[in-house]
Amino acid sequence: MRTLTLTALTTLTLLGAAFAASGTTTPATTAATTTTAATMSGPMLTAGQTVNVNTALLADLEKVPGLDVKLATAIVQARPYKNQADLVKKVKGIGKKNIKKFGPFFTYLNSAE
Repeated sequence: MRTLTLTALTTLTLLGAAFAASGTTTPATTAATTTTAATMSGPMLTAGQTVNVNTALLADLEKVPGLDVKLATAIVQARPYKNQADLVKKVKGIGKKNIKKFGPFFTYLNSAE
């Protein structure tokens, strides 16, 4: 049984590699992937758009250009923030260099308590 399973997995892997190398995609696969990607993260924020670091969902923070899931998670975990300096102080990985990149996209409105 183990040999049969291993043989089947090897065959599927080789077929998948051959299919991928051919550059062929099926419309159903492409549509499903595109829909999922758009639904999961949505478009990135553009100049003039902001997100409140005290109330934003993780998915919203990930829309900030250049902000990865690790930093977005750190931002959520270290809340609340009074201002930009407070964010830099509390979140490891966001320093003077990164805050110049992310800062224009952040607001610091207090959440309702």
